[in-house]
Amino acid sequence: MISQKTKFMKTRIIMSLLGLCLSFGALLASTSPLPGKLLLQTHQSDDGKMMIRLTNLQTERTTITLQNLAEGENYFRTIVKDHNGYVAQLVLDKAPNGRYLLKVQQKETTLTQVVVKEDDLILFSQVSKE
Repeated sequence: MISQKTKFMKTRIIMSLLGLCLSFGALLASTSPLPGKLLLQTHQSDDGKMMIRLTNLQTERTTITLQNLAEGENYFRTIVKDHNGYVAQLVLDKAPNGRYLLKVQQKETTLTQVVVKEDDLILFSQVSKE
């Protein structure tokens, strides 16, 4: 049978380790993975939305556009200023099937990604840097 003191010590050790893990996770989340490098991540959420995540914006003016390649019209456009990160959820339910170009522009850096929408499926190409 385990004594109360042993149970207490095990609980304290586990809580200390958990606290350490949470502190380390917060430290990683608050630091830039690659200082100065603009990062773009995209994926389709479980509920079918297009998720856009930008990091390392360095509070610089950043323009984000999603353009329908067949029609040449912008489906989405926004400008982000004075932030280091940005997250957007785009609902593409009413957008026509086809190819779109996601473009992120900041100073001399332009990141592009081809996005293909087919009914409820969204596919993403590799991100390229111009």
